Amino acid sequence: MSLAVALRYYNHEYHSVLDDDSVITFGCGKNDTVTVSDFAVNQLILKRYNGQILASALAPFSFADRVIDMNQPVYLNNDGSLSVYISDATGFYDEKVYLPEDITIKCGRLQTNDIYIPLPVISRSHFTLRNSNGVITVEDSGSMNGIYVNGTKVKNAALRNGDVLSVYAFRMKLDNGGLLFENAGKGFKVNFTNNKEATSTRSFGSVPQTDESKYIHYHYSPRIREQLPHEEIILSAVPGKGPMGTGSKNNFAYLVGSGAMMAASLATGAVTPATLLMKAAGLISPVVSAVNYSKLSKEEQQQLEEYERLRQERYTAYIKEQKARIEKIADVQRSVITAENPKPEDCLNTLKVMTPKTVSRYLWERRPSDNDFLTARIGLGKERLCVNVKSRADNDGFKLIDDELDELAGQIIEETKYVDNVPIRIDLRKYRTVGIVGSREKLTYLARNIIVELTTQHSFENVRIAGIFDDSDKTAWRDLRWVPHIWDESGQVRFISFDKERADGLSEMLSDIFKRRKDEAGDAERNKKAVLPHYVVFVRSRNMVVDSELYDYLSSNDPSLGVTAVFLYDQLYDLPASCQYIVDLNNGPSAYQKDVYNERTIFKLDDPVHSGDLSAFFRKMAAIELESRYAAGSIPSSITFLQGYGVNTVNELNIVDRWNSAETYRTLKAPIGMMNNGVPF
Repeated sequence: MSLAVALRYYNHEYHSVLDDDSVITFGCGKNDTVTVSDFAVNQLILKRYNGQILASALAPFSFADRVIDMNQPVYLNNDGSLSVYISDATGFYDEKVYLPEDITIKCGRLQTNDIYIPLPVISRSHFTLRNSNGVITVEDSGSMNGIYVNGTKVKNAALRNGDVLSVYAFRMKLDNGGLLFENAGKGFKVNFTNNKEATSTRSFGSVPQTDESKYIHYHYSPRIREQLPHEEIILSAVPGKGPMGTGSKNNFAYLVGSGAMMAASLATGAVTPATLLMKAAGLISPVVSAVNYSKLSKEEQQQLEEYERLRQERYTAYIKEQKARIEKIADVQRSVITAENPKPEDCLNTLKVMTPKTVSRYLWERRPSDNDFLTARIGLGKERLCVNVKSRADNDGFKLIDDELDELAGQIIEETKYVDNVPIRIDLRKYRTVGIVGSREKLTYLARNIIVELTTQHSFENVRIAGIFDDSDKTAWRDLRWVPHIWDESGQVRFISFDKERADGLSEMLSDIFKRRKDEAGDAERNKKAVLPHYVVFVRSRNMVVDSELYDYLSSNDPSLGVTAVFLYDQLYDLPASCQYIVDLNNGPSAYQKDVYNERTIFKLDDPVHSGDLSAFFRKMAAIELESRYAAGSIPSSITFLQGYGVNTVNELNIVDRWNSAETYRTLKAPIGMMNNGVPF
């Protein structure tokens, strides 16, 4: 897919397109892709390599293979005079928007504008277009990123046919009284009637019609689940022995030994009446067996010996059959759980086979009503058999005659109690604070695997993901920006940060969401109704959140907030005291509830997801459009304070300019009646 590149140097803006595995250069040389007169030859080089955009520059900038993030201005020098912006290139829209005569058109990121441009670099009210007597002009409305006409920054300017107005990658071309738009963003909309068409509101979608084949349209399908076996298995009791018991010689020895022990017990007073009765029964039984056996004929003795042989042979075979039956149940359990909790590699393959014509039904299967909603796989280990296995044998601890066959049932029950090589899972709905401790490398691998499974199994309508990381984690986590689960509901703000300023803004936004949910939740509704979308917040940088209001929400374990916090820390000591579930990657690795360490589960980590595969996976997911997704421009259920003003940060509010340009005599004006001609006053 081609990428649109915008370079700003002081008051000039330059544009180009970066294709797959290509290189573009900015400089004054004849062979440079883009000519910048103030640059040296090959002053700045941009290239795509292994799914990343890398920038290198000569002195005075002097850097090599610097990774450039998508969809946000990246400043390449200290004074901010050199910046680059890269986004997907969609080309000009085929449909032209004609400008009516004598009209003033407001353009910006606020949906009530006449032209709605849902891009992060576009301000709430960015610029104004006017068509007066055939003269079309543009005026900057005090935007943060300014406007450029034919590559030069302007405050206001008259436009001629063929002129191109741009704000980084967004471009608007004046063409014979109409406008053509490029890279205008998903949900781009025109909210005025033009003189060529009668349509009052038109939504342009995310890509032009010619590129629609690149996107995958997906809708939810019924989830078919195989049930685990659940019927209890009861092992038959061992058939009783014949009257011979053991041989007569052994019975005589047993009789003498038991009599001697009883005599000693009586002499020391260490026997109770109940014990005396039990011992007496134990003495009588061998005597009776010996007497009866002595009265049997040789033929009868042979029959009893044959009976004993058959008893042992057939019960042993029965136990063997039952063990095979239990092992088949274990195989079913392993197969079902593995199918519903595939390893990360299989999750990646699910998306690899998806095309606009071939869509996997296994994507985003889990719904909030499913019992495995928000369950994440962390590796392979053992878990209890899904059915209960027990024996009919008498378990009161007392037997007149020992029988070695009784041990077979108990041995089978013990051997089949656990099923090995089963996916070990964390229930992120049950445990709302999860701590994962270990080395940076292991933390990154496991967290990536969890996110791959969460985003494969759950749609972005039901699960949102946020990440607060250090700057040193940027390389490992930068591709997370592609996944649709990382965006807010408006599709304008990513819930991911790598520095303190961005972390503060993200903490403020999420805190507003959780505060509103807490205020709206009634006591009777707590713990009953799922709060959606559910937020899974990965916290790698403790210092960026520990003193914030967000940290209080993340560590509260309050179900009314609809959030699970996953803390990725080096040491157990750093975890909050309220942490409910712990995964220790240094010991085992093991997983356990905080208060039941003795019942911890030892497991083996799955193979890690590599950066290249992760990038391709997230990019492919970004190209999926959910058919049940609400229409662009629909009224959201709620907005944050900053969203209400159409900005991402406090700095974008431009408070001083708003104050100086306030016209309270207009904004506070309200009609108090109606004149005879119908005009309000």
